[in-house]
Amino acid sequence: MRTARDLDRHPTIGFFHFSTQDQLDRQAIVGCPVRVGLEWGQIEPEPGRFDWNGRQARLVDELLGAHFRPMPALRCRSAWATEPSDTARASASGPPKDLKRSTALQSGSSYSASYARFVTAVVQRWPSLEWLVIDNEPNDPRDQWSGTVDDYLRLVVTACTAAREHTGASICDGGLQGDALTWIVISQHVEREQRERALAYHAAALGEQLTWPDLRKRLKRKRSRPAVSRAVELTDSGLYQYVDAVNFHHYQLPAGLAGMVEMLRSRAGDRPLVCNEFGIKEQFAETAAEAARLMTLKCDEFSALGVAPALWFTRPGEEGNNRAAVVTADGQLVRETAMTLVQAVAESAAR
Repeated sequence: MRTARDLDRHPTIGFFHFSTQDQLDRQAIVGCPVRVGLEWGQIEPEPGRFDWNGRQARLVDELLGAHFRPMPALRCRSAWATEPSDTARASASGPPKDLKRSTALQSGSSYSASYARFVTAVVQRWPSLEWLVIDNEPNDPRDQWSGTVDDYLRLVVTACTAAREHTGASICDGGLQGDALTWIVISQHVEREQRERALAYHAAALGEQLTWPDLRKRLKRKRSRPAVSRAVELTDSGLYQYVDAVNFHHYQLPAGLAGMVEMLRSRAGDRPLVCNEFGIKEQFAETAAEAARLMTLKCDEFSALGVAPALWFTRPGEEGNNRAAVVTADGQLVRETAMTLVQAVAESAAR
């Protein structure tokens, strides 16, 4: 039985929902934020018909009923509502078919009647949501967002306009990838001729010492990659003026977090920072035990830097993506990381 004290707990460390999370110590993690996905086509399978009995909607109901705090990412994926792409993966999100691109971008406007209806339905269904994340990693044009930067800005503005009429939830962007943000930080130092800072930040974030010429060469290659160039475009686009909280993802070493947060705050103004996805790339940790140690350091850094909430990516992901996975592909808990996650959640609640 949950006590009143349990229901008042507000941990700042949370995690991605996974099917076997009931194996964790529920008393230690109750009240924590949990990331879930809400796909447009699953919630609204036909124009104007909403299905609240599907798996994704039921999961939000279940989490709220169990006194967790869902942090849904609204994915713009729908067979009937979104534009197909010839260049992105079939699983990538895309712009609504009725997106208006001819009028000037302005806060408080709506550029897609169909998407506004979807967002409105979500926040009316769950008015107690604390956060609403608009899609995922919009700097990745191949795997995550097939539209342009301007398309994404119009999506965000439409979501903000629709949601704010019905909820006090913080509207967050989809979170730029940590690798791209790392190279933005390095690029800033290079452009300012801050050689030592550029080299030191590369070593801190990526664990590799480079010479100045080698760093310049690598930076040139990185800048040419679509995920990095798109991240630069997004951070320069004014995106952060439209959202309530600035989101980012992080799979690099914890020593690089402070520099990344400093860069983001220089663009975000007084908006809070959240991280709805963090882990550790396999290149930085050979074992689950080492990953658990690094994740503990990362959770401490999030707390010290005032990034909240921060959500642990619990799944293995693609090969090489996440040594800090809490669960294997077949649903078995990874003892070292699972114990560390539970401890991190409990400690963040006590702070």
